[in-house]
Amino acid sequence: MPQFDPHRGPAPDPSASPASARYSEAPRRRPLLGRLVGLAVAAAILWAAWPWLQPQLERAIYAARLAARPAPTALPVPVQGVAARALRDTWHGARSGGRKHEGIDIFAPRGRPVLSATEGIVSRVGTNSLGGKVVWVMGPGRQMHYYAHLDSYAAIRAGDIVAPGTVLGYVGTTGNARGTPPHLHYGIYAAGGAINPYPLLKVPATAGKPASATGYQQKTEESMHIQ
Repeated sequence: MPQFDPHRGPAPDPSASPASARYSEAPRRRPLLGRLVGLAVAAAILWAAWPWLQPQLERAIYAARLAARPAPTALPVPVQGVAARALRDTWHGARSGGRKHEGIDIFAPRGRPVLSATEGIVSRVGTNSLGGKVVWVMGPGRQMHYYAHLDSYAAIRAGDIVAPGTVLGYVGTTGNARGTPPHLHYGIYAAGGAINPYPLLKVPATAGKPASATGYQQKTEESMHIQ
């Protein structure tokens, strides 16, 4: 018979220990089962979301690699059919409201394809009051490439990964370029602000056919004044 201690209560009965052990194991099994069920549910959710999650992960990895690459030291002209020798440096030209021109104007007939000067990720496709229809592309070195005054967009959207020469849109006169000859405003923005694209474009490299637009560039440049 178990002894009784008035301070501790009755001593445990040795004959009851096997049953007590079985009951004490049950609570341990339940948390383990709950964890297994939770892992199974998480795996099912991941499996269902993978078609959406995979491109997001690939884009994030690509963006990190792109940012780590050095910024380009030469660029092709981002308008099809315009040669580098046709360009004129319009950087920091006077603009209305005391503004300075942060880019270069590349003249070409309306509807001429505008090409991505670099590989990169399309960060924005939209409109603003000055640029009209615009596309932003993040390129190597986290530089932002700005394509403005587009007449229309190509079949692109924010988040798309583009290669050099990918069609982004078409030359136009939207924004504050209305009333001027059709042209692309092309700008590059680095961490320290806008930089002049002209020296990079003058390095011998073209994005399209050689220079059917040379005369057009010179003629329209002489006759226009952008607001």
